[in-house]
Amino acid sequence: MFIMMLSFINQDPVFMCPDQASPTGYSECKSYKEGCANGRLAEDQPSSIVIDLGLYCEREYLKSIGSTLLLIGGSAGSVVGSIFADLKGRKTTLFGLWMAGIVLLIGFGLFNFGVATYFFFIFFTWAALAPYITISNILINEQAGNDYK
Repeated sequence: MFIMMLSFINQDPVFMCPDQASPTGYSECKSYKEGCANGRLAEDQPSSIVIDLGLYCEREYLKSIGSTLLLIGGSAGSVVGSIFADLKGRKTTLFGLWMAGIVLLIGFGLFNFGVATYFFFIFFTWAALAPYITISNILINEQAGNDYK
């Protein structure tokens, strides 16, 4: 679910470039590079983390780092969550991961003030939510019995 949201969170900005033929004097830039070089941000576009944190043009590499941290967080969370589920029990771990995911998602929305906090929340939110899927499937298979396997 969080990965599906990534395309909206990381939405590229729309740039307006000078255009003499346009009644407003500006029209949408033909390319992203042209927009970075000559344009300005369009005023009527939806808000995204990329725009809010300025992760475009010369800082675009930070957007890629955020996407990478999301996947690394999910992988690390799956490993740690699976080990914890074996030690403490699947239901306890699922409940803990769900609560951690909710708290981190709320924190992601309320306290995302800069690139460092964006990286923190994107890593740890997916580290809490990604193992939930894996551990839930294991728990269902264990409780289903041999008749349904």
